[in-house]
Amino acid sequence: MTSRPQMIINVLQANPDEQFTARQLAQKIIDHYGAELAVKRQNPRFASDEDFLSQIAAEVGGSRTVQAKAMCPQVMTRDKPRPRLYYWGKEIDNGVQQESSFDIAPTPSAETVAFSEHALYPLLIEYLSEEEELLCRRIDEKRSSNNKGLGANHWLYPDIVALQPLDKGWDSVVQNCVRYSEGRLTRLWSF
Repeated sequence: MTSRPQMIINVLQANPDEQFTARQLAQKIIDHYGAELAVKRQNPRFASDEDFLSQIAAEVGGSRTVQAKAMCPQVMTRDKPRPRLYYWGKEIDNGVQQESSFDIAPTPSAETVAFSEHALYPLLIEYLSEEEELLCRRIDEKRSSNNKGLGANHWLYPDIVALQPLDKGWDSVVQNCVRYSEGRLTRLWSF
């Protein structure tokens, strides 16, 4: 079975002149490796193909690409301007990697950049909004009351909550049917 990082490498290598968003790359992976991903797709948490595509896109946008880059230096990303793009970098004859014709700023490594937890909230919110299409809000735990004693509110409040509209793209008849049958049109997430 092919690992997810190897799938990323193979798809990018097969399409050397194309750039993909995480979602587009995830769709290519699903198209090419559908048989290998069939067992994962059968997981009941993926209620639809869209849910499954979102999961693979999240994997592409996360540590799987870092692993793919470590395995193969031709795997490239461009972060600015948004959205992040994934592509196959070219090599020149002397073995030095060429960054293709894209204007790419060097990306700082994890060792050289230190962030506080609070500095990461806007980045997480931006990712969830753009890549996962969630409506996010930050919860300020400092404004909560602690009426249960010292330490009682630990883990009581999430840092970020998000609302996912499930009815996006549904016909109005289906929306009304779900609404009148007390079905859910949204999903609530906490981070």
